[in-house]
Amino acid sequence: GALTQGAAAEALAQHADASLIFMGEAHRATWFEEDSRALIIQPGVAPAYLASDKPAGYWPPRAVVTTHPKLGMDWLLELWCRRIEPLIKGAQMHIFSGTLATAASGKIIADDITPIYRRAEAAADQGVIIRRPLPDAAMAEEYRHARAHLYPGFERETYAATLAESQAAGCPGVTRRQGAAQERVRDSRSGFLTPDDEAFANCSILCLKEDIVYRGRSKDAWDMQRDRSWDDAAPEFEALAR
Repeated sequence: GALTQGAAAEALAQHADASLIFMGEAHRATWFEEDSRALIIQPGVAPAYLASDKPAGYWPPRAVVTTHPKLGMDWLLELWCRRIEPLIKGAQMHIFSGTLATAASGKIIADDITPIYRRAEAAADQGVIIRRPLPDAAMAEEYRHARAHLYPGFERETYAATLAESQAAGCPGVTRRQGAAQERVRDSRSGFLTPDDEAFANCSILCLKEDIVYRGRSKDAWDMQRDRSWDDAAPEFEALAR
């Protein structure tokens, strides 16, 4: 929608030979025009996530969450507290969120996120830990030691960058079958694309609790999802310039 309005629409009209770069099929679907200028170039993954350190999930089991609080965090907290953690006592869910970490430090955040923070804070006795996002090298280590990246996903998401990064680091992903997240995870190989709440909970439990499931999904993520560095993406951009 934004490309068809205002300054963006004017710029497109003035530069008829310009290319429109999209990050994947889900992103391309946001542009409704049958337009030969529309190209897909998938972004690369930063070197830290492609380092040679093999994954090795901690015990007690740890899940990581990177989603924005307003994009499914409430739903995930409910599922964790009601259907996942009660079956794996001692499991932890580490939520990496700058907004929630700001609230935890005592600072004021947006009114519509405050109830989500309160819910996460109240779930501390069920292993929910709020953390500030880390630089790439440290975040890659977190992914290597987690047994699952729990990712709600949403219909209008265009890429799901943190899911690409965790996959490259060998962390199994569990997400819903919607939006760009389903392009990042290879179903039943590098993680699970789930159709409903029950499947999401069950697949999360399998990754967290069953070592053979974790090891198989982690190995496939490591073997299959590490083929897109920025060195791979750069020549595709350079070809456009030529």
